[in-house]
This record gives sequence, C-alpha cells and structure tokens, in this order.
Amino acid sequence: MRKKIEKLLIEAHYFPSVQYCSKWLMADEIVIEANENYQKGSYRNRFRIMNSYGEYELSIPLKKGKNERQSIRDVLISYGENWELQQWRAIKTAYGRSPFFEHYEHLIEPLFCKNHRYLFDLNLEILNALKTILDIDVTFSLSSDYLPKGLSRTGFESENETHDIRDMIHPKPHRAKEDDIFDPRRYEQVFASKHGFLENMSILDLLFCCGPETRRVLNDSVYWNEAD
Repeated sequence: MRKKIEKLLIEAHYFPSVQYCSKWLMADEIVIEANENYQKGSYRNRFRIMNSYGEYELSIPLKKGKNERQSIRDVLISYGENWELQQWRAIKTAYGRSPFFEHYEHLIEPLFCKNHRYLFDLNLEILNALKTILDIDVTFSLSSDYLPKGLSRTGFESENETHDIRDMIHPKPHRAKEDDIFDPRRYEQVFASKHGFLENMSILDLLFCCGPETRRVLNDSVYWNEAD
C-alpha cells in the first residue's frame, strides 16, 4: 500500500460520484476549490442515480443569471419549484427496496431540507455529511485563492504536493480527464438484472446498496491502495 499524498485539489460536487469519493481515501487533505467560476453542465449541481429506467440525472435549478461568470460562492439556488421533495421522492422510489436504504434514510433525507441560499454552501455541507457517514479520515479545507489550471501539479506521481484534479470527473466523457488509478469495482445494484452494472453513479447508489461495505468497494476501486 502506497503512502497517502498530502493534498488533492478538487471542485465541490453535489452528491458526488463513487470516483469522487474514492479520492478521499488517497489524501490526508482534500482542498475544495472555493474561488473558481461556476461551470455549466458539470457535477457541481447534478448527480446520477439508477432507477427502473436506467441511469437518471437529478439537478438543482439555479437562479437565472450569468452563472458562468459568477464566483462559485455567489451562485444562487432557485426554490421556485419544489425540487428538494421531488428529488427525495425519486431517490426513495429508486432505492426504497435496496438493502441499506432504511439504515441511511434518516441521515440523507435532512440534506434535502437545508434551504441553503448558495449552491456552494449546500455542496459543502453534503460533502462533510458524507465524509462522516462513510467514516473517512480526511481533512477538508477551502482554497485560499484561484490557481489557473495547468499551473498546479496534476497526476499522482509523488506524495508531498498539491495535486490538481479539478474537472477530472465530468458528466461529458470528452471533457473528463484520464484517471488511470480508478477502476470501479462491481457491486450488486438494485436494477442490475434489468440494466446491467452502471458504473460511477452517485455515492448514494453505492451506500444504499452496500452499506458498511461501501468503504471497501471504494478502496478496491483505487489502484493507489493496491500493493505494488
């Protein structure tokens, strides 16, 4: 098992993917990008679950405006429609019969009732809650300023630097960056008999399906933790 690297720099996602959460096992500290501009079409305000129809995306509606030019910390959530209740109902419909839904329902449902004004604040609370639920020993911190991409180190070659993996994980494959140390391990999904295994869903999919085995699946999905 290789030694953990010191820091990983990554943007804040909304109910992040299995791939995203696997990074928490690799570093002593996760630095959340707090000074970027919002980017449309990313996981910053959306996540994917698996239901009876297959892959299904849920997203937070944002107040209209030039979000692409806004600081991520200024992006406002729209509450014009009751999206929180709709999303929780979609999750409950998808996973209500999963092995561990009842074990975690009381921890996840309140995260849909926060009424945060800003997207970044909601995402940060969700990330902290998930870290606690998964019992992963990693420190979260916020970036102090914005470092343009390409000026910070990328990759995982050494242990004592801040590794920039911002926008490595993206809904659109052509915009995602290569991640050659992530190899998603299969686990039993609720609708696998109908759709086969769908990899890299939201961490909620793995949590509701595997419960206390979630960390093992995460660990097994990271080459970083494999013996040379």
